[in-house]
Amino acid sequence: MNIWALESDFITRWGTQVPSLQIITTFDDIDWTDAAAPKVGGQVVFDGIEQGGEVRTAAIVPIRFSAHVFLDVKRAQPADKLLAAQAVEQAMRSATGWAFSPHRFSALAGGQRTGFDGRIVRVSVSFLLSAVAQGLA
Repeated sequence: MNIWALESDFITRWGTQVPSLQIITTFDDIDWTDAAAPKVGGQVVFDGIEQGGEVRTAAIVPIRFSAHVFLDVKRAQPADKLLAAQAVEQAMRSATGWAFSPHRFSALAGGQRTGFDGRIVRVSVSFLLSAVAQGLA
């Protein structure tokens, strides 16, 4: 299972629910404090594998992703705040019960707490997908 394809699929799933939201990937970077940055934006990030033990051959492991919504509160207008709120709600909906593979569904997970640096607020929704990990020979 390709984790980057899963990331792309989730971005598509989330993006169709909030088409005016600019969403970037794990490997993209935007300085959200830059005046040219969008006032509201999203990012889907691969957060790692939730595996407590060793995988020697093959195992189904939970993979964690987070969907972050960023809002520049210093420049935000009421419409931007509404978009950010809708984006968070739609991220939760998009990450709940998503059949990303036959008989495999996403599940919400504990994630990062809301962050604020004095200008940019970040609200995050985390979710898990189960994937097959193959050991290397």
